[in-house]
This record gives sequence, C-alpha cells and structure tokens, in this order.
Amino acid sequence: MDVNKSFFAQLCFFGKLINTRANPIEADAEVFNKVKIGLENCEIKYIKGDILKVIQETAPKSIDFISLSDVPSFMGGKLETSYLQLLKPYLTNAGKVVVRGNLRITRPQIDGFEEIGNLYRPLFLQESTQLWNIDIYKLK
Repeated sequence: MDVNKSFFAQLCFFGKLINTRANPIEADAEVFNKVKIGLENCEIKYIKGDILKVIQETAPKSIDFISLSDVPSFMGGKLETSYLQLLKPYLTNAGKVVVRGNLRITRPQIDGFEEIGNLYRPLFLQESTQLWNIDIYKLK
C-alpha cells in the first residue's frame, strides 16, 4: 500500500492528510466542477427520516438514483434483504440503487434487478480508502 495515495491510512497514521494524492475524488478540481455544474441542473431535497418510509410517500416511478451508504447493514431482520423490493415501484426504468458497506455486508433479494457493479469495478479500485464493498443495482 502506498500511504501517499491512501486517504484512510494517512488519517490513521498521521491524523491528517499529508499528501494531496490521497485526497478523495471529489477534491479533484475537474470532478468538483462537473458536480457543481450538475447541481445547477437538478433538484435536491434534504429530508430527515426513515428513507424507506419517505420514498414510499413519493410518486411511483419517480426516483432515478438512491444511494444507501451502509444503510442496509443497520436495517436488521427481513428488511435488510427485502429493501430493493420495497424500492422497486418508485424507481424509474433507468433507476439505480448504489449500496456501500464495510463492516457488515448484506445481500438483498434482487428479483427484478440486475447487479451492474462490475461495469464500474475499475473505478472502485481507484477509490482511495479501499474500505467499501460497493454494489449497484438497476431495474431489469
């Protein structure tokens, strides 16, 4: 492991970033500017609450993208495997669900979904912390 490129290792060993090569991707000027432009062409709503309940209050087939960073690992019980099925009616035909996890990895029921994470595997390998297991699902 090259500590100069590892965001997580630098934070663990030095308590701060000592080399800019370890910056997360969103610190890259080109990526930051693309995100900034993208923000001008989208609507973002911040809602505090249970994500599954909030989504079930939205219109069917209206959500393009859902990111569940480590959320399923906290669900417990049947919900940690059935959440994709609960989300399905609310996703557009091109809708995607991204799930990141690192300590407790769960595997959902994927009926009606296709796992497309392999399409992005080269990008995942560039992720500087290398802590995350990342899965991406899209409707079939």
